[in-house]
Amino acid sequence: MKNNERRELTRFYDLIKRKDYKKIEMSLNTISKINATAISDPKDLDLLKQYTKNKEILKIIMRNDIKFLLCNKRKIHKEMINTVLYLDNAYIKEIKDIIIDNIIIQKYENYVYSMKSNIRKLCELKKAIDWFENSLDSLRLNESDIPPQWNLEGDFVFKFCVLTKQIICNIIFHNNIDNKDYLDGLKYILEFEKKYCNHIFSDNCCENNNNTNNDKNKKIIFKNTGVELVEDNKSSLNDPLDVETDTKITKKDLEDLKKNCKHRKMLSQIFIPYIEIYVKFLFIEARKIEMDQSKKEMKIVCGFIEFFRIIGEIFLEIQYFESEKIYEYFLAEVNSIAIRFIEKIEHKRNFKEAVLILNTFSYVESTSVDLFKKIY
Repeated sequence: MKNNERRELTRFYDLIKRKDYKKIEMSLNTISKINATAISDPKDLDLLKQYTKNKEILKIIMRNDIKFLLCNKRKIHKEMINTVLYLDNAYIKEIKDIIIDNIIIQKYENYVYSMKSNIRKLCELKKAIDWFENSLDSLRLNESDIPPQWNLEGDFVFKFCVLTKQIICNIIFHNNIDNKDYLDGLKYILEFEKKYCNHIFSDNCCENNNNTNNDKNKKIIFKNTGVELVEDNKSSLNDPLDVETDTKITKKDLEDLKKNCKHRKMLSQIFIPYIEIYVKFLFIEARKIEMDQSKKEMKIVCGFIEFFRIIGEIFLEIQYFESEKIYEYFLAEVNSIAIRFIEKIEHKRNFKEAVLILNTFSYVESTSVDLFKKIY
């Protein structure tokens, strides 16, 4: 063992007594590089044994200090968090849960009471989202020392979704629904989910640990450079949390993970019982198409080409909901409008018009079949 390593092991207990977390962090960094399996000197082994006991003392002291700071609504210093990260995984998880839970509870202390009294209509959900965005900015500013892998933002978003879901349910299931109010509320929720939930719950999905290769000793860690599969069972003197391996998750695995998390759309799913309102709204432009038989393109009536272009855009919108009910309403609208347009076609007795009509009907049939295949 090197002299500087012996020195750090010897003074480690004194640093703990002084609660000098900056120096404790530096000391742990030095000690973590010791190869314990290569040590045979009895004195050095005694130092390591005493160090192990001192670590347990450190854990007790740190736990109490962190709880004290949180109870008094004071900031957890970065060096304390960095020190925690040098300890074993079980302790890291315990401290992470204590800190994250406390921050979330403080942030949402008055949210439900305030929003329940201020939000009476779905269109007023904008107030909740404005509160969320302001609170998230504050969280990012004041809690920047929290490690990204602790997923504070993910827990914050999830808590907002759970509490806001209660508010939406109270409005939808205990009131008469006004179409404009419904559409405004759904618009705000879709914007919120696409901006925040898709990112948060894709990168830190609750299903991540259960849906990839069924390997209980591995977990998914999302990094700036890509997606890594990392092992959680490496052993060392300090049991570091995340040790990268060479194994990388595939694009298909990533897409599967993104689809698996049910929380990404927990708010928009509440709107499904009245989703026909939204579907009819999406078809407003399609209903306004003028079926002018004199306007043609590639020997097809232009109105039908425009109709299916709009239908394609609507289809992309409703796919987000992943609901059979919305597809039923969608197909009913397509069928109703298409029949009305077909009935407007005039059957003139000349060859060119006959070719135009036949080509148009063939186009309608083949495009409709392609659409049904995408749904079913």
